[in-house]
Amino acid sequence: LMYIHRHQPARAIPDLNMAVRLKSADATAYFNRAYAHYLQGNGRQAVADYTQAIRYNPRHVESHRGRAVAYELLGDFPKALADWNTALSLEPGDAETVFSRGLTYFQQGDIQRAIDDYSRALRLRPDFLEAYRERGVAYGMIGKREEAIRDLSQAIRLAPKDAESYQRRGYVHFESGHFDQAVADYSEAIRLAPRFAAAYRDRGYVYTRLGRLEEALQDLNTALRLDPRDGAAYASRGAVHYRAGRLDEALADCDKALAMDPGILEACFTRGLAHQARGDAGKALADWCEGLRRDPTFLDHYGRSLVSDTPDPALEELTRAMTARRAQSQEHKQQGDRLAASDKADGAIGQYDEALRLDPSNASAAFARGKVYYRQGNCRRSVEDFSLAVRINPSFPEAYYWRGQAFRHMEDWDRALADYSRTIRLNPDYSAAYNNRAYVYWKKGQLKLALADYDKALAIDPNNELLKKNRQLLAEQLEASQF
Repeated sequence: LMYIHRHQPARAIPDLNMAVRLKSADATAYFNRAYAHYLQGNGRQAVADYTQAIRYNPRHVESHRGRAVAYELLGDFPKALADWNTALSLEPGDAETVFSRGLTYFQQGDIQRAIDDYSRALRLRPDFLEAYRERGVAYGMIGKREEAIRDLSQAIRLAPKDAESYQRRGYVHFESGHFDQAVADYSEAIRLAPRFAAAYRDRGYVYTRLGRLEEALQDLNTALRLDPRDGAAYASRGAVHYRAGRLDEALADCDKALAMDPGILEACFTRGLAHQARGDAGKALADWCEGLRRDPTFLDHYGRSLVSDTPDPALEELTRAMTARRAQSQEHKQQGDRLAASDKADGAIGQYDEALRLDPSNASAAFARGKVYYRQGNCRRSVEDFSLAVRINPSFPEAYYWRGQAFRHMEDWDRALADYSRTIRLNPDYSAAYNNRAYVYWKKGQLKLALADYDKALAIDPNNELLKKNRQLLAEQLEASQF
């Protein structure tokens, strides 16, 4: 345990292995070793040990919390949420657990539920600094900038020397178009924490938008001196070089950014422009297509953010080329639809493949290909495509529904339940989603919730005989279980 407290998990694990061998049915021994594995970044082993700890002590709240965090490390957010829910059932008034569940919802992309949990945590603990800060960030994500500024300002009132809150508020001001206020907040963050690399980087980004390129370059150089591994700072400096006409320097910085993290989309955008300006249209389109594959809002966001009001021939040429590719992509998608309707699955998949190659942000092509795979019984591939569709378009109820159907056939009840619920939040009149969610509740033994969903489905589709039959069978089982 001393090694764990010193954050030396590698040295702790041999001793903890011995403790588990000596006390193989001791929840505490497994719990301690699980935490050591987590500190090493070994999520799978941490989950395994937390599971053993829970097996021997199902009401040990810290084991459920620990396993939730380990599942997050693995990116398995539905299972993380299940553990946070169990922890809350054991300690309903724990603000930290509510807040932590909110963080998981946020990582999963369910921003409104994250906000709901941050709000609940604040009701439980009105001076919860991190909850104000994270709720402010979440409000900013969904465009509620006034609420975001209010929460971040409250965080600053609670902790006037908290540089991170100023930095976060600066970002919301920037997104609101209040560049001077953004600069003021970033400058205060830097005054409070002179080695705060991210604040220099973000202020440099604002200076770039304002056309103050020398100040931007100075800030970004400082950010990279403080944190040489900040790929986003390289990308922003690349944008400054591009705006100043220094194409070689722009390409070099964007290459560094993308080598560190291929997901830095600012670098994809700027490098595409630099390639186009040098006459290499093929490389330019490849960069922009990669950006679209990763984020469908790529062109709108960075086109607005990185280019000045002065006409930019490279931007105009590349935009025209992308518009043409999108039209071609839709033609292939429509041809795929015709082939799918004729039960020519392989040909349809080929057309959808080409549609997505031409325009990686074509959510309808990803969805349609997923349905073909689903009809073939290839649930794993269909889940991949439905997941791509909802990543491109998070407000796509049919894609969530059909991914839920695939999870249901895979008997992954928790994920199916989550997707049917998302479908219903996006479209409260989706009777099939209520029907199938009722089935999952039934399989999980939650009969009253299943009955409620059948009632909701019948309220939408009162003449559906299958729904009536299912409801009757469930009602009979529920009645029998009460005797």
